[in-house]
Amino acid sequence: MTLKDMPKRFRNIILTGMPGSGKSTFGKIYAIYSGRYFLDFDKYFEIVTKKKIAEFYQKEGEEAFRAQEDLVLRKLDKKHNYVIAMGGGTVCTESNFEYARRLGLIVFLDTPLEVLAKRIVNDNTTKLLRPMFSSLNSQEEILAKLKELWDARKEAYERGYIHLNTEFGSLDNLKLQLGLYEKKNAEREQYKEKNPHKFQRSFSSKNARN
Repeated sequence: MTLKDMPKRFRNIILTGMPGSGKSTFGKIYAIYSGRYFLDFDKYFEIVTKKKIAEFYQKEGEEAFRAQEDLVLRKLDKKHNYVIAMGGGTVCTESNFEYARRLGLIVFLDTPLEVLAKRIVNDNTTKLLRPMFSSLNSQEEILAKLKELWDARKEAYERGYIHLNTEFGSLDNLKLQLGLYEKKNAEREQYKEKNPHKFQRSFSSKNARN
């Protein structure tokens, strides 16, 4: 039985992480591997609002952007069987994190800040896709900004149920790690459905001991 044949026990896979951590790249790969659709939240934001993120950010400011982002996030409530690459700060508020958790399994792509800084400074699309870095010219400036973001967001990122370290694993390796977790979870849920009385007795026994 392949992963694609397994019942989908997670409504969606929600990828979160710092800018440059590879959410979109890995998301597309895992969507194909797991038989899902792929959704890039930043592009979805632009489709819904009919505005480019960089332009919106520049004209309206970050506070207005985050407020609009919250509204767009709620439009995902009917999405099923997707891998969703979230914006770097989308699920970093308590309300958004809880909403995303109801949408599916939150997976944190963990990447060292030094690696992120190098990727961003070499990315020709940075000014278009990452407006908060558009005025920064050196790798040192970008690293300083990343450290600031990490301090503000790390608590939310680390609440992700699955952590994938992108520094030491290839995309194929990360794909297999997440796929194995999904497969084991699906098998466990199938067993629970076929043996509900065993789990009920186990739960009752634990409560009795407590």
